[in-house]
Amino acid sequence: MFLITGCKDNTPVKTSDRQTIKQDVSEPDSTNVVIDTLSVNTTENEPEVVKEKTTILVIQCSNGYNYSGGGYDFNPLLEKELRKIDDFEIVEFSYKKLMGSIYQGVYDKKYAKPIMEKIDADIYIMTRFADDFLERRGKATNWGYELKLLNTKTMEQKISIGADSMESYEELQENITKNIDKLVKDIQILSTKK
Repeated sequence: MFLITGCKDNTPVKTSDRQTIKQDVSEPDSTNVVIDTLSVNTTENEPEVVKEKTTILVIQCSNGYNYSGGGYDFNPLLEKELRKIDDFEIVEFSYKKLMGSIYQGVYDKKYAKPIMEKIDADIYIMTRFADDFLERRGKATNWGYELKLLNTKTMEQKISIGADSMESYEELQENITKNIDKLVKDIQILSTKK
């Protein structure tokens, strides 16, 4: 707070919140009293906090080898949906970096370590179909899937979304899209644990 008597200070103030209060004192030899109060916007001078994105690696489907031959791979759908979330950054599953490492059949943290040595991400998403494709041949079996999340810093894992007893692969894809918000929430909760 500034108190100025006798004259008015016309110096510009660098703030948008300025109040001037003038008070006439009605005594014979009095002068005008000007009280200038300033509101300082502290956020102007503070550095902007940039939130880091959660990095996510979608690991190759643990039992997807036989399915991929038939054109069934829901990992691209997962990546596409997760790329829509501003707080997430999808890390490429690099076969080149993983040469010489075991990366097939991974659906548990104890098998993820060879991948962790080569590809860094905050969260791994491990995927699988609900049953084995070889068992499905010649049978009218239902479709299903399950996703498991792994926090690579704490090694905590959690099953997130999944379903079974679906009649078609298209229904499986629709189920993933319908439940993407739950997956996002599970990733956000798991990624806050350090």
